[in-house]
Formats: sequence, structure tokens, C-alpha cells
Amino acid sequence: MTPKLRRISNTANQGMTLVELMVVVTIAVLLIGVSVPMMKPAVDDAKRREASRQFNVFLTSAKARAIQNGRPAGVWVERDAAGGNAALNVYMAETPAPYSGDFISSTAVLVDSDSDGRSESADIDPALSLSLPFLVQAGDSIRFGYKGARFELVSVPPIPDLKGVGVPSVYTIVFEAPSAIVNPGPDGKWGDAGVDDDGQNGTDDRGEAGWALSDDGPNPPPPGTVVSFQIYRQPRRSKVAPLLFSGGVAIDLEYSGIGASGSQFDASLQNQPGVLNSQPVIVMFDPGGAVSKVYTGIYNAGTGTIPLVGAPVQGTIHFLLGKFDQSVPPPVLATAVSPTLNATQTNLEDTGNSWVSIADRTGAITTAENASGATLVDAREFVISGQGSGGI
Repeated sequence: MTPKLRRISNTANQGMTLVELMVVVTIAVLLIGVSVPMMKPAVDDAKRREASRQFNVFLTSAKARAIQNGRPAGVWVERDAAGGNAALNVYMAETPAPYSGDFISSTAVLVDSDSDGRSESADIDPALSLSLPFLVQAGDSIRFGYKGARFELVSVPPIPDLKGVGVPSVYTIVFEAPSAIVNPGPDGKWGDAGVDDDGQNGTDDRGEAGWALSDDGPNPPPPGTVVSFQIYRQPRRSKVAPLLFSGGVAIDLEYSGIGASGSQFDASLQNQPGVLNSQPVIVMFDPGGAVSKVYTGIYNAGTGTIPLVGAPVQGTIHFLLGKFDQSVPPPVLATAVSPTLNATQTNLEDTGNSWVSIADRTGAITTAENASGATLVDAREFVISGQGSGGI
């Protein structure tokens, strides 16, 4: 081999030196370090868009279940922590069939528990309705004899210890008439007509509504009546696989609610010292596809609790999907310390977030971007103006 060819062969066999290799690796690391932060907002936006799409599909599936089964079905939005407004898990909700006892002969005996001449409770024979405490809970409603008004259950018997003390001789349930449907009765006068029932120097006023011996309604059957019963149960969580948000995405219930500016789902409006709102938000569709009821926690000053309360809805229901770390953490009322929000903006201010909304009358489900620089009212108006997408 000639000297010239040997020099060419030696040059061809030479690779990159260690210094050259280190320079290439350093440049690659610098490029990755610069590009990753630039890509993160796009990745976050994609995660939130996908979460909004999944929630839209989940709602649509719940609506379809209600139509297919001919019975109310919906979604159960679970709070991540008591008193907080972030929701990471969404479950299917279903309305169980009414409970009328374990046998066709099951009945209830109406009882005047406070000796005012009016029934406030009912005794039920466990021999014919053993499963009652396992299936019924406070907040359900009861109707007697397959007719008339429903009365809300405020107390139900505890689940018996079948291996220990055993089953009691009687199950006692306590109920009350919803104040929203109390009326003055056929005589048109509140309380016992012409009588100062409450001793407040007035007769037949609204404060005497439902007084003993009055015909104010609705009234349960009189004490001593033996009658069949039907207990209408509140929605329960279904065993269908839930929707679990990941990637730092959550539903922000602080800005979610009903109507143009409603914040009915904001836990801080119901939280009290020592009592935090841990109730979910439940949206139920009727068999026709419309929204039948929305359930949320409402503070009851009389009992000092926050029970789950359902009511018919008027107005579009809005859920804001955003970042978990932009949701205000739950208060720590026991130590009088409230964690501060470390995020630089709220979910309402973040234009990368999305709204998923449900029309109350039609059940139509839409998704829309969070409008730039908008107030809560403006953001929701943008959604219902028809600029959203998706849904049925």
C-alpha cells in the first residue's frame, strides 16, 4: 500500500473524539431543556381538552342509560376532600326502584310521636321488611297507600347486628312534610281556623301552618292507620367503572353551578365551623333525556349538618374543567387556618380550560373553551350562545 493510500485509510477509520462527542451531547441536552418547557403548555392543554371530551361522553352515556332503562340515571361528581371544590372522580348514578317492604303484605303503622294529633313517624314490622335499614337512608321520601304526597325521611333505623343483639321488634322511621308543598287546606286558613295556635296574638297566620287539628296539607294518614308504603330512594353510586381524571386535571366546583351566575356547588357557601360540605354534586336525567333533579349539599341550621338535597333545576348546568392546583384547597376550620392558593391564576382566568354544560330542558351537552378575560357570566353566556361543540 502506498503512503498516500495508507493516509486515506487511517483517516477513514478515525471516529469522533471524546471532546466532539461531549459537545454533541451537551448541545442535545440544551435543546431538550429549552424545548420541554415550551411543549408543557401544549401538553397541559391537550390533557384538559381530552378530559373535557371524556366528561362529555360520560354525561352522554348517563343520559342514554336513563332513556334506555326508563328510570332516572345521571352522574355523581365526587369532591376530592371535605369542604373542597376540586373533583377528580366522576361516577355513574342511578335511582334504585322504590322500596315497599320485603313482602306484598308489608305495612306501616302511623304514630303520633309528639302527641300533637298528627302522624310524624311510622312503625314497620321487621318480619316483613327486614332489609329496610340496609336499603333506605335519611333524605329518601315515603308515600302511603300508593297515593298522596311524599314525606321526607329524617331518621331511619340503624342497620341491625344480625349476629349480636339481633333485629329489634319494630323499625321506626321519622318523616316530615317538605315545607315547599304545605298549603292552607280547603278552609284557606293556616292552622286551626280562628284559633291562636302558637300563642303569638294572631290567628290563621303562616307561622301556624301544619298545626294540629288543622286541615293544612299535605297530611299523612292519621295516627293508628295501618297502610302500605313506598319509599322513594335517592340516587346511589353505580358499579359502572368511574371516570378518573389524571394529569392534574379536575372539575373546579367553585365556578361550577346553575344558570348565568349560580355557584350552587361551591362548598365554601355551605361550610361551617366544624362542619364541612363533603356531599357530591349529582345530576340526574329523566327517561325523556331532560335533567330531572340536581343534588348538592345544603347546610341545615336545625340539625347542624349538611345533607344531600335534591331539587328540580331551572337553567343550564355548567361544569368548569381546569387544573387541580388552581382549585382553592379546602379550609382547615378546626385550626382556623386556611391554606393559601399558590397558583398564579384561578381556573376561571385560565383560557386553556373548558366548560361542559347541560341544558336542563333538553339534556343537550356541549363543550366550549373558557372565554378570554371573561367574567363568570360572560364565560357561561359564551357556552350557551351555541359556540360549544359535541353532545346530543
